[in-house]
Amino acid sequence: MQPSRSRISRTLLGLATLVLSLGWLGSTAVAADFVSTQPAARVEHWQRREAEINTYLKDSKDLKGVKLLFVGDSITDFWLFDDNPWVSGQKYGRAVWDESFGKPNSENFGLNIGISGDRIEHVLYRILPKASGGLGQLDSPDLNPEFIVALIGINNTWAAEKPVTDSVFEGVRAVLTALHERKPKARIILQTLLPTNDEAKNRDVVRPVNQRLRQLVSSPPFSGFISLLDLYPAFVDGSGAQLSGYFTDGLHPNAKGYRVWRDRLVPFLQQTRSLTATSMPVQTEPLGSPTQPSVSVGRIERLDNFPSRYVQARPIDVWLPSDYNPQKRYAVLYMHDGQGLFDASRTWNKQAWNVHSALAKLMKEGVVQDAIVVGIPNGGRYRYSEYYPDKYLALAPPDVRSDYVHRAQADKPLADAYLRFIVEELKPTIDQRYATVREPAGTFIMGSSMGGMISIYALCEYPEVFGGAAALSTHWVGRPSSWGTPDRLQNASLPSAAFKYLRGHLPKANTRRLYMDHGTTGLDAVYGVHQAVVDEIGREMGYDAAHWHSRIFAGAGHTEADWSARVEIPLSFLLAKP
Repeated sequence: MQPSRSRISRTLLGLATLVLSLGWLGSTAVAADFVSTQPAARVEHWQRREAEINTYLKDSKDLKGVKLLFVGDSITDFWLFDDNPWVSGQKYGRAVWDESFGKPNSENFGLNIGISGDRIEHVLYRILPKASGGLGQLDSPDLNPEFIVALIGINNTWAAEKPVTDSVFEGVRAVLTALHERKPKARIILQTLLPTNDEAKNRDVVRPVNQRLRQLVSSPPFSGFISLLDLYPAFVDGSGAQLSGYFTDGLHPNAKGYRVWRDRLVPFLQQTRSLTATSMPVQTEPLGSPTQPSVSVGRIERLDNFPSRYVQARPIDVWLPSDYNPQKRYAVLYMHDGQGLFDASRTWNKQAWNVHSALAKLMKEGVVQDAIVVGIPNGGRYRYSEYYPDKYLALAPPDVRSDYVHRAQADKPLADAYLRFIVEELKPTIDQRYATVREPAGTFIMGSSMGGMISIYALCEYPEVFGGAAALSTHWVGRPSSWGTPDRLQNASLPSAAFKYLRGHLPKANTRRLYMDHGTTGLDAVYGVHQAVVDEIGREMGYDAAHWHSRIFAGAGHTEADWSARVEIPLSFLLAKP
């Protein structure tokens, strides 16, 4: 006998009731409890962010107080994220943002209009005025930031137009032009692209784009309203590989990475404000030799009155070997105190390094790479301003620091500005004008005394630019020689500050070359005790003899003649063929 249909129905209904009462499959919800059962328009993160930004621009009472306007894509947007919504346990930049940029009425109060996923063309659309068919996010007359902080372009390296570097570069240039047209009183802080975890992309796109941005910023009219903040070196190790501990996914910084970014940006803003508020040093005498030096081998080309927005204009003397050929590629050696390099008849003490003779000899013998020399005259009465590292001084006791800035630097610390002059303005010009090896493997820096101090500092601050540095008779004591005899110049505070900086900032062991030396007479007699400490720091870091070379020259003193007598040694070390 078959059960009736009604009995089957009652049985099934009972089973269904039992299942629901027992929570079968772990669910006690009804269909209406699920979002999936309700119709909804698709709203992406970018749409919510765009609406949020537009509302703030329309309604915020704090708009007039905005000092920093952050423009970009997800890397900028994620300053405002706390927890990573996609990966549990990871943090982004919200805490750092609130601490440094989120306080109304502060000097760095920021407005962030970064939107995740935006390509360059999307940023351009958002900042163009409504009257021109854009979104008009800069239209408000109440929005008048002191700085526009821009980081854009990485999203255009995916699904990219060809050639990729041209597309990204031209797009960034269009955005910079539009930003300046919209807010001409704001100075733009253009930040370089961050490294990705894809070395091929870094090699083929990121670094070439960054190099072109450096050249752009150093050229009129962009040099008049843009400053370049090179973030790339802060996020790579000494070998140039991305520091994965600063990223969540190989592209976006984590909380630690945003802190590193903040720690580069805030001092840069302070320095830029200082450069804007303080006029260039007023010289009572011209810098460098008034006439072009003569050389016995090769030739000198002078870039007269080379301009800078960071330091005093000065002539630049470029030495080229006799067989210079634009079809080849030449390493570049940047040298300080350039007025004393080539021609003794043009110097105050009738001495010169004669670096051109030594380098020509070594190239002829096949010992070193083909190279050119760029001689940079010192800043005259501001020599100690340009050559004593700012970040060394920041680590000195306050009373020592204030006394040094006032008496030695005429109240104008300029070392960071001087390095920006070399890296952002001079190097792009040299690379454009001459047939150079533009990478660190072909870019070196060298000097003596205070010129040695700034050379080591340059290597630490810009390891992505310089492949090595040479510092002869390094003036570790810091104090100007005019302050007294060598014994009176001896002190612990300034050398200790330098040691502390070097421990945290020397390039990763054996990724760059560093040469140092000193004599034993005159001023050089006080350097040995300090050089020994620096050498120990190098040993503790793991530097080997192929990358760290420290020498003592018994009987040598502190003159160009002394340095000329041994200049072949650092040249052979720095410019050794690969």
